[in-house]
Amino acid sequence: DNCRAGKGWISRGRTVSPTPAPKPGECSSPFCKVDYDDKPWRTLDLPHDMVIENNFSQNGDKSHGYLLYSKGWYRLHFQIPASAKGRSVWIDFDGVQRNSQTYMNGQAIGSHL
Repeated sequence: DNCRAGKGWISRGRTVSPTPAPKPGECSSPFCKVDYDDKPWRTLDLPHDMVIENNFSQNGDKSHGYLLYSKGWYRLHFQIPASAKGRSVWIDFDGVQRNSQTYMNGQAIGSHL
């Protein structure tokens, strides 16, 4: 069974500068906790670019068109079908820019720097 997940993602947006990726298993932010209430987050479709939602500024990075950038969060709620029990399941991300950290059920499972 395939889980096509370009639609239905929710986002809090970027508010702070990026920080180093946590060590595998470490989750220090409430946003990666299983029980975090993400109901106020908005629904969006992927691909999505957090940078374009920010304001232009002379303090912004030239390589981002002088748009300010900071850390953003995406979450996706999904269930793995019972037919996958005992099988390998892969989560594939196409087009992640950089400095990403992936959590599943509150545990860090990978990063892309």
